[in-house]
Amino acid sequence: MSGGMNINNPEQFSVGVYVCKSENEFGTDIPGQIQIVENFCGVKSLHIVDYYIDSNNDDKIELLERAAIKRLINDISEDKINMIIVKDLDALSTDYKKVKKIIPILLSKPNSRFISIENEIMIGSNSLKEINDKIKAKVRRRKYRMGGRLKPNVILKKVYSAPHTDNVICRPPFGYLLKPDSKNEFIIDRPAADIVVEIFAKIIEGYSYQKIANSFNERGILTVSQYAEKMGRNPRKISTQWNTSTIYQIATNEIYLGHLVKSNFGRPTYKSKNQKKTEKVIYYNAHEPIIDEQTFKMAQNITHGRTKSTTQKVLNTRRAPFGYDTDVSNNNKFVIDPEAAAVVRTIFNRIIQGFFYYQIADEFNSNGVLTISQYEDKKGKKQRKISTKWNTSTIYKLVRNEVYLGHLVKIKKIIDDVDGSIKKEKIVIRNTHEPIISEDVFKLVQKIIRNKHSTNVSEGSETEKSEM
Repeated sequence: MSGGMNINNPEQFSVGVYVCKSENEFGTDIPGQIQIVENFCGVKSLHIVDYYIDSNNDDKIELLERAAIKRLINDISEDKINMIIVKDLDALSTDYKKVKKIIPILLSKPNSRFISIENEIMIGSNSLKEINDKIKAKVRRRKYRMGGRLKPNVILKKVYSAPHTDNVICRPPFGYLLKPDSKNEFIIDRPAADIVVEIFAKIIEGYSYQKIANSFNERGILTVSQYAEKMGRNPRKISTQWNTSTIYQIATNEIYLGHLVKSNFGRPTYKSKNQKKTEKVIYYNAHEPIIDEQTFKMAQNITHGRTKSTTQKVLNTRRAPFGYDTDVSNNNKFVIDPEAAAVVRTIFNRIIQGFFYYQIADEFNSNGVLTISQYEDKKGKKQRKISTKWNTSTIYKLVRNEVYLGHLVKIKKIIDDVDGSIKKEKIVIRNTHEPIISEDVFKLVQKIIRNKHSTNVSEGSETEKSEM
């Protein structure tokens, strides 16, 4: 994250940290922002002089009218600080025109610096001409990600209106037909739509997915793939029986509300060439709905209740990961094991300090830190195999595990009724137990890991070119 921001002679700088309460649901709270900046300063050997905290970042309030900004500018004029650090530009304002105006004021003194950590921007008082270019590049990249609209950096769901669907090519789902001479406009296929309506009605009546599937099989109703074949769509695999997976997919699909739902794919990971889903994109009111919103919400509430019950069973029977014990008196809820949790925190801190996996493993091995299997064996938990050495694979799996955020993570396999392919769906049930690692530290570590991997890949490609 900070690889491109080299700071020579850090002892010459006195840092002022500016943080602001985030009004955005995806934003980072004030303690989280402070922790990210402190971690950055620790890595760069920078000395923090003071913190400037605003409790409100309402863009209707002028930046220069904020109490913390006023105090910050006053301390700059009195030479108390000569480096201003923020977590990201949104701490100042989501309006980048205001950001471009405030930065020259903050850099009024010679040899001063402004740093935005997550935007990877460092501007000096002697390079103010670069402000427009640097911030424009960030805005342009952000607009591209957001489909031309400025929205928060961290986004879980994009929402567009129907006109944006012009370039989206889709296969019509069960219940719809593709409109003639169109690649993305759906019209209702009434026979199939009646089945969809019946599924939602039965869920609201209290039928389980299995009971609905059995009812359809007994009545000889064509499956999704059989119906697709009948309509001339040539599915890859023909399923002859309705199953719970198909019922679930239909019952939770927002496309029946009249919205076009697509998944965006990210870049291939460094280990695999396969692309991974990164976010859900919704195009509202793209076609005529089959299910009204009230019925859909009722079905989702019932479905969520069932999922929660199933999840609780999984939670009650799941083995506690390293760093936790199970509280038998409280439905086997995970509780923190202080000794193991200290090892987990050390690993995350070492990543932030710039250590590689093998360096952490070597440190633990040389200091005689018990491996996970040795520690579990010591506590009387049966182990299939006891490893005597820490290795990079163990470190990697540990720092990627969201269980340390206090969330339960479950991988659910779903069989596509049309082509028979098996898809893995990641389900995260939040706040099921006490976290060991804060969300901001976890995100920081993931970003550091991605940057290291991308650097290694680029260096490897350059080596191959030189050898050729």
